Amino acid sequence: MVRASPTVLARPAWYDRNSVSKKGGYDGVNLSPHSAIQRFSYTIPAGKKAFLEAAVIDHLRVTAATTLDKSAAYFGVTPSGGTFGTVCRIKMLNNTVGAIYSANIGQGVLIYEGDAVVGYTVDGGTGGTCDYGMFYKISEFDA
Repeated sequence: MVRASPTVLARPAWYDRNSVSKKGGYDGVNLSPHSAIQRFSYTIPAGKKAFLEAAVIDHLRVTAATTLDKSAAYFGVTPSGGTFGTVCRIKMLNNTVGAIYSANIGQGVLIYEGDAVVGYTVDGGTGGTCDYGMFYKISEFDA
């Protein structure tokens, strides 16, 4: 007796499952000191997954602070029903006008349906201003 083998269906690779490139972020200019503020959020839609492929942060001291304290730009992922986790962060404790800190990273972070890519800035000093640039690129595809 010949036994029939089960049918094996190969699932296409993620990039062949209606992949769409998404980019986003935040660009803030001459911002005065402030508590932690959410600057952007992007939630992965139902039926989708995504790879966080690139993340860029730039943090520039524009004018000197009266009283210096840490300032930072950071972003990460908040899982659906979970707690925010940092993926990339820049901290600055420098009062020199023109000081710039940057991070450019490529990653393969898998983000699931309902998860959010979220960005924040904070400046605990008094007086002075900073520029913040935070940008990401993801490839979103059918789950």
